[in-house]
Parts: sequence; C-alpha cells; structure tokens
Amino acid sequence: DYSQSLEEKGQRFREKWPDVNYENLLELDRPLIDVLEDDIKKGTELLMQGDPAKAAEIFMQIHRMDPLSFEARYGLGVSLSHLGQVEEALMLFNGILDRDPDNAAVLNQCGMIAANLNDLEGAGMLFTQAVEKDPQYKDARRNLTETLLQSGQIESAILQLVELLKMDPKDTDTLLRLA
Repeated sequence: DYSQSLEEKGQRFREKWPDVNYENLLELDRPLIDVLEDDIKKGTELLMQGDPAKAAEIFMQIHRMDPLSFEARYGLGVSLSHLGQVEEALMLFNGILDRDPDNAAVLNQCGMIAANLNDLEGAGMLFTQAVEKDPQYKDARRNLTETLLQSGQIESAILQLVELLKMDPKDTDTLLRLA
C-alpha cells in the first residue's frame, strides 16, 4: 500500500531529520509552485511597503529552493539594490540578462543602479536599451527622460515626454514635467 509506505518512510525520515517538514518536501500538503508563488507575492508586497530587508530574506529563500526562478532573482536584485548592495544586485541582474538579454525590466533596474552611481552615460545607454526592447515600458522611458535632462539633452528628453503622452495623453506626471 502506497500510503502505508509513505508513512513508514516518513517516520524514519522525521527521526533522521526532525527539522525538515516531510509533507512539504513531498508536496503532500501543497504543491511547491503554489508556495513559491505566495512567497513571491509576499516579497513583492514587502518591497512595495518599503521593507527591502524582509523582502530580500523571502526572495533569498525562494532562490535557494528554485535557483532558476526569474521572480526570485529579480526580486532579490531589486531588494539588494534598495539596500545599497549594488554589486550583488548587478550580479543577479547580469545573470538574468545572460539568459534573457531582451529583458527590459532588468535593463531598467541596471540603469537605475548606474544613475544612482552618477554614471549618467551608462544609465542612459541601459534605459535606451530597455525602451528599445519594450517601447511601451513607461518607467524605463521616464528614467531615460530624467537621465537625458540631467545630461543637458533637453530636445531628446522632450521627445521622450512626447512619446509618453502618445501612450497616455492624460498622464499628469508627464504633463507636469513638460510644463
């Protein structure tokens, strides 16, 4: 009987490794993918609430269980970036870009790190790449606009603002920036 075999082996397993949840390990209670999805949501919520340290802990746990999870690596990278651990964040982001060089969100995050390090030229290149990969990505276009303004490239920045208004003519942030 399969159930009896699981119970007997579970008993021996619990004796050897009492700290490991046998039911979770075999996904008897709940499939691992569901657990990971819930944890990704928790980590994302913590980031949105301004708690990157707790978010980083959750994303690190997910990353340990599923090292190929884009969401775990991306969330951990964003968390580490917010914590000032930019080298570690860039390592994660570069790892994602190795597998997915067209990922506009990761290019945008790398651009934000470069901008925070006052590398406006590098930031501008990364934001430009992000916009080229996803022309509808408003955050990347906004970041590119700010970088262009800081670099004194006013005409190019205005062109980006116009593109943002084409996407959403009622975008108050863009309208205020143009004023």
